[in-house]
Amino acid sequence: MMTHFSLFAMFAMTAFRMNSVYRSNTAILALGSFLKLFVLMSVWQGLFRGKEAIGGITYNDMMLFVLINLLVGTLTYSRIG
Repeated sequence: MMTHFSLFAMFAMTAFRMNSVYRSNTAILALGSFLKLFVLMSVWQGLFRGKEAIGGITYNDMMLFVLINLLVGTLTYSRIG
């Protein structure tokens, strides 16, 4: 009976370790995406400072492009989409 319990404990510990690795990987991916969004928004905000548009592209157009780009990049990287 003791061997069945130790076998179960070994499987439970292995499953816990595998799930915690994936959870931390997801958290790091999300944090990286928010950091990338913040950096890109800051750069474009600095470039558009004092200008209505650059080459016919407004700041709002560029932010929409950045958001879509990050979304598609995140979905294809994580194989969700």
